[in-house]
Amino acid sequence: MPNTVLNLRYHRDLFVDVEDHVERVVADRLIAGDPEAGEILRYAIKRDAHYAGRRDLKALTAKYPENEFFLAELAARSAEAKKAELPDVLASVDRLLALDPNNAHHRYLRGWVLLQTPGGKERISEALH
Repeated sequence: MPNTVLNLRYHRDLFVDVEDHVERVVADRLIAGDPEAGEILRYAIKRDAHYAGRRDLKALTAKYPENEFFLAELAARSAEAKKAELPDVLASVDRLLALDPNNAHHRYLRGWVLLQTPGGKERISEALH
């Protein structure tokens, strides 16, 4: 039995990236000092591993309603959804624009959302504005 455990650990380590463990440790330490920044890193790690979704973003935007990163991610992910609801997606973008109306990325995101959601071809002039 001891050899089985050693073999399993050896084979697990062949397929697990050591950097993944480092990112988790860094995220945990960052959360201890700056919870909001730590949540951004933790979300980014989950997103890169395809484990993060809109449910995570909705919880994070509820927890940090002024966080522009989470709001922008929620708007983008919601616009990409198969059943995107334009009013809901635009609500996230409008919250971003209320926080920083001169931010070029937020204005771009609004136009992109208008084009990305169903019926986008009819909103080209509004998206360009």
